[in-house]
Amino acid sequence: MGRRWAAVLLWAAGLPLRAAAAPAGAPAFPEGVVVERVACADSPSESYALFLPPGFAAGGDRRWPILYLFDARARGAMAAKLFAPAAAREGFIVASSNDTESDAALDPNITAFRALWRDTHSRFPIDARRVYAAGFSGGARVATLMASTAPGAVAGVIGCGAGFHREVSAKPPFVWFGAVGNRDFNYDEMRELDATLARLGAPHHVEVFDGEHGWPPPEVCEEALAWMQVQAERAGAIPPDPSRSARLMQAFAGRASALAAAGRTLAAMNEYARAIADFRGAEGVSRLEEALAALERSPEGRRARRDEEARIAADDAFRGRFTGVWAEIRSGEALPEARLRQELGIAELRARAARAPGSEDALGAERLLSEVFVQTVFYLPRGYREEKNWARAILCASIAADARPASPYPHYELAALHALSGHADRAFDELDRAAALGYGDAGELERDPDFAPLRGAPRFRDLLARMRAAPPAAAPR
Repeated sequence: MGRRWAAVLLWAAGLPLRAAAAPAGAPAFPEGVVVERVACADSPSESYALFLPPGFAAGGDRRWPILYLFDARARGAMAAKLFAPAAAREGFIVASSNDTESDAALDPNITAFRALWRDTHSRFPIDARRVYAAGFSGGARVATLMASTAPGAVAGVIGCGAGFHREVSAKPPFVWFGAVGNRDFNYDEMRELDATLARLGAPHHVEVFDGEHGWPPPEVCEEALAWMQVQAERAGAIPPDPSRSARLMQAFAGRASALAAAGRTLAAMNEYARAIADFRGAEGVSRLEEALAALERSPEGRRARRDEEARIAADDAFRGRFTGVWAEIRSGEALPEARLRQELGIAELRARAARAPGSEDALGAERLLSEVFVQTVFYLPRGYREEKNWARAILCASIAADARPASPYPHYELAALHALSGHADRAFDELDRAAALGYGDAGELERDPDFAPLRGAPRFRDLLARMRAAPPAAAPR
């Protein structure tokens, strides 16, 4: 970590905190649309997607707030388009890196952020009091790392699908808005972070949307930016706009009411509690407090709290068991695949997820299955691949296929591992299974170096032809 932290400190030392007006003769960019690639002037290999709000060119001496976005897979334009409607409404510049990635060394992400910061601060008149960062998954951790390293340079962070870059033990020097899917494997991390920040008295909000591990939908992006504007009002950075606060409080209250009506008592209580914490003392909050108190007193509310405590304990026990089983395997214990499935309880988790779809218990099971899936299809096999321990990597991917039977990606990974270990027939069988489940990216399959041993085979050429003849149904892995 020493060299990485040194790079972070160098970044902080060279951070230009004030923005100059755009230089004369600077290229003009269209307003109200996402420009997918702007190369950084002093680092042309680094680029970003850019959104300028309507009226930017006519702004005169006005300085503008900016939102930096960090996607986990370098999808700058996609992330920018999610926030563009909110940025247009609230008058934000958006600069979304095309070069940040999750699960990689920090240094490339730091390089991307520094280039992005320098370029935007040299091109655009930025309000130094209203600089914000947002990221998804590993990109969320990059955003909090940068905001923590240079206190005061970043006013707020929007973290999607992941929390901070390290454990939080003190009130952070920025406000934080979290967004997480109710089936996201990082849901419990975000729940715990919510409690930690509340205990520290840190301004924050966590919004739960219907979905898995991913960026939130545009309506949550809009709420996140509006929430940042409310925090800027409270900090004296912009004049108060009562209509914005009222609109945001009503959105949170409406969601809580809808959750209660749908029988999602725990989710409704949590939503009411967050809205009350955000707007305590404001007109209309007493009605939210009354609604929350009524739910807390009700038999459904008391049962929901008890069930949540039991679920958390059971899910923590599962994670401990998962870690223990894999530690056994790592130490050399050759557990049969059937016994491994039994010890992990994959079948029980799938049954729990199917028992009452949409219930808190089912959502908890789906999150655990997602956690097993991402660990066994990506993180654990990665180490075994480096060791060329094909048998263990294949075992991992087989468990991933059991956790997500409808996903083509474990079968794609199994095919790659069988190809690398010299079992061509098994590789082709797994590729056929992946195709049957919707995998159809012939270009990726043809380029993937893992399948070099199969490329000359007629069966491989036939599979590519079939994929090209049908519209792709699944994105690249």
